[in-house]
Amino acid sequence: MAFGKSTDSKRIKNAVLEDQLWRTYIASEEKTNQNWKNKWNWILDEYDELHKKLGELSKDSAFLSDVNKNLRETDKRTIKPIPETTNHEYGWIPSLPDFKLEKYGADVDSPAPLPETYHIFKG
Repeated sequence: MAFGKSTDSKRIKNAVLEDQLWRTYIASEEKTNQNWKNKWNWILDEYDELHKKLGELSKDSAFLSDVNKNLRETDKRTIKPIPETTNHEYGWIPSLPDFKLEKYGADVDSPAPLPETYHIFKG
């Protein structure tokens, strides 16, 4: 049962009881968080040590230096100038040449004709 929702629609809600249940729920969440820190905080220390060792090993790697160089390249496209009116807010980015949605040109396929069993009624 979710807080604030009763199973019976005719039932009168008790706001004080629901507030007390919510406070108990929050207190148990905070207690669980503290218990996790007491039991498993060493995992975070191990992760920090592992991250430092990995950083030291990756400094000497030629492959990773090339990968990191490619990751550092910035996107040179720009969306400026932004339209001045709200009438042009929607759909203006794809009108810029760098942000075209159709990479390979327009779709030139025509739709298939309807089967003979379909009839278009005019009337």
